[in-house]
Amino acid sequence: MDIIQKYMTRNRCYSSPVTITVKKLVLHSLGVAQPDSNVIFNKMNTNSAMVSVHGFIEADRIVQTLPWNYKGWHVGSGLKGTYNNCTIGIELCEPKGHTYNGGTMVNYDVNANKAYFTKVYNNAVQLFAMLSKELELDPIKDILCHCEVYSLGYGSNHADVMQWFPRHKKSMDTFRADVSKEINYIVPAVKKKISSVKETEIIEKQLT
Repeated sequence: MDIIQKYMTRNRCYSSPVTITVKKLVLHSLGVAQPDSNVIFNKMNTNSAMVSVHGFIEADRIVQTLPWNYKGWHVGSGLKGTYNNCTIGIELCEPKGHTYNGGTMVNYDVNANKAYFTKVYNNAVQLFAMLSKELELDPIKDILCHCEVYSLGYGSNHADVMQWFPRHKKSMDTFRADVSKEINYIVPAVKKKISSVKETEIIEKQLT
């Protein structure tokens, strides 16, 4: 599992950080047909952005965009408050080819996207297992998706990831179970840090 460390240095969640004690992990999906996280990264990496996440999961890599203990703006607020104060938020990138009507995928080809979904799902399992182990979290109790956070009253009204998972016969319960199994044989992640000014300038040129 490769983790590319590419922080949103212009986002206020990074430039004016609020540190948190992580108590739970939240799984999101983009809600747009976009497999390239660079596109979303570019939109979030500004000082006027009102959203941020801790990372993106693509088919072939994981990109960490905030330190795990920095507060992100990824789940919004609900009737009881916000889980932004105690959670890590990770976005699954979605494949090309579909649109949305509200929170429902339109013209999504399950068979054509089976391989893609399997890759991002497995990457998510590995990352959430690593985080659960490092942060001493219980994957059964401490992993949620955005729509579950909303139902508890601590987030905005979003459908992810349950607008997508059932199409591939997955649920958050199967995801939590797979993370639990993964913890038993998890291996250390390979991290590549992009931090120098020169490297950052190169990346920013690629994103514009």
